[in-house]
Amino acid sequence: MERKFHSSKVWLFFSFILLLLFLSPFSFASLLDGAVQNNTVLAPSLWHFTENYAGAPENSPSVSDPVIFSQAKIFSAIPQVGQRINSAENTSVLFGWGEAHAEEVSESIPNADCPPTVITIEAQTAYADLVAEFSFFGENRSVEVASPLVGVPFSSAELDQELIEKEENETIENEMRVELYGTINFPYEKTTQGYEYVCMQNCQGQENCTTSCSCEYFSNTEQVM
Repeated sequence: MERKFHSSKVWLFFSFILLLLFLSPFSFASLLDGAVQNNTVLAPSLWHFTENYAGAPENSPSVSDPVIFSQAKIFSAIPQVGQRINSAENTSVLFGWGEAHAEEVSESIPNADCPPTVITIEAQTAYADLVAEFSFFGENRSVEVASPLVGVPFSSAELDQELIEKEENETIENEMRVELYGTINFPYEKTTQGYEYVCMQNCQGQENCTTSCSCEYFSNTEQVM
């Protein structure tokens, strides 16, 4: 079972000169140090979180859908000030995903002639297949998101080439769009146990026939991806 995601959230603005105009190197570093440290510390906890922090819609788990909630998200750039980052910095984007599911769910299906059939699913480890697409001045670059921090796939030289100074002390803010695509996958083992109503005809001679019926037990297990 899989849940698909297409999350478009973050727009990053590159303005190297703008940051230098309003913040000295010392004050810029002081402002960012605490935030960067906090976000870096938080990053591992955002990779496969199990608490519904963002209030995603929740589902009552069942045999047909054992998932309670699932979500993939773009959180922020590191480092950043507001929605702006410095083209001279080695910037990463903080991603996260999370889910909750029932470890085991059973359902009983009535059978008119035999005991009910019982379907049980046992969850295995969920995993995410995510791709981030960065768009900057008409160029798109895709990066596999295999960890919470992913570097911006444009070099400082490439970013600076697009900075245009209109006048002295004025800078165009260039927009970068980041989109997140992918799936969160929920593999599980499905076991079906039940009884099949089987009738057999026994004949002695051509006319002396009797029919006997019974409930025959069966069980099968399959992996569902």
